[in-house]
Formats: sequence, structure tokens, C-alpha cells
Amino acid sequence: MKTFSQLNESLTESLTESSLSRIWSHVEKHQAGAISGYRDENAKSVNKSNNREIKAYLLKKGYSVTRVQGNYIENHGTDKAKEVGEPSFFVVDMNDTGKLDKDLIALGKRFEQDSILIVPKGGKGAYLYGTTTREDPYIEYNKTEKVGNGKYGKVAGAFLSRIRGREFAFESVTAPGTRNGKWGMSVIADAVEKEMIENGHL
Repeated sequence: MKTFSQLNESLTESLTESSLSRIWSHVEKHQAGAISGYRDENAKSVNKSNNREIKAYLLKKGYSVTRVQGNYIENHGTDKAKEVGEPSFFVVDMNDTGKLDKDLIALGKRFEQDSILIVPKGGKGAYLYGTTTREDPYIEYNKTEKVGNGKYGKVAGAFLSRIRGREFAFESVTAPGTRNGKWGMSVIADAVEKEMIENGHL
């Protein structure tokens, strides 16, 4: 996931109180994180395919996945810094597997993301983890940068504090309801996992 600017009050306006309450309750009880498969230089079709693969992998692993839409600063702090919009995923380890950070880091490396976000249980000590070997990244490869603690209310987005984003909208993501849909999701997820293992990301 790319770096973000701090969420502003428009988040509160764009989400219902129940949505904020639900997401925040998850963050208080479970580890969470965020990721995107988008990069500005990719073709639209490639970005969509990346997110489809990420979604399939996360859902097959049993994580709760929420679609997030926001604006981000890509290549923050460099002369290539650019604000871009991209669909991302906010992910919660509802089953407390303890593997969410490992999975998000592996996915971030697989899809050449600047970084991914990890939010520890309780929402405190959230941090970005560098997952790209590109030149002059905002966060160095395999390094971390703290982004703040979660809060609730008008300082919205709490758990996403200081992630340099704007006006997020949340939409739940569920696994396909048909047998063929589930089979297709499983095939995609298995292919992603195999590639990450082969490349040493998992």
C-alpha cells in the first residue's frame, strides 16, 4: 500500500456511524492492516487484476476484507511524489491467526507496493512496512515507520491515523456465493501463494 496523508473529517461524513463503529470494534479486538495492488504506472487492467488476486488470497485465508477508496501520495518525499487514487483493502484477522502481517508483507512484495499498513490489536502503534526494492522509496525495504495510534469520533479513521489519505469510503467484500465462483477464487489464491513461496516472500 502507498503512503497516505492524515484522514480528515470528510471520512466521518462519508461513513455512517455504524460503519465506523463496526470497523473500530474490529480494530480494538484484532490485528488489522491495509494493502493495494495498484501502481500509477501500471495499466488499468493490470491494477484491477492485481487487486483481484489480492482479494482472492485474503478471502481464502479467512480474513475480513473491506474495500477502501482513497487518494494517496505515491513515492512520497521524492521528486516523483504524486497524488493518485486507488482502490485498496482494509483487512482484519478476525480469527486471530497471527499471520496477517506476514501475509500482507508478502503480498506487498509480490505486487511491488511502496509499503503496506499494519495495525496491531487495539489500534495503537500502527506502522507502514516497506515492501519495494525500487530506488529511493519513502520507506526502505523491510524497514518500518510508525504512523500513529487509533482514535474514534471526529478524528475519524482513527486506526488509519496519519496514513496520508483523504475521503475514504468503505464497502464490505465477501467471497463468491456460487460453487464456480468459489472455485475460481481458490485457483487465483493458490496461484498467488505459489508465486510468493517460489519468490521467497512467504
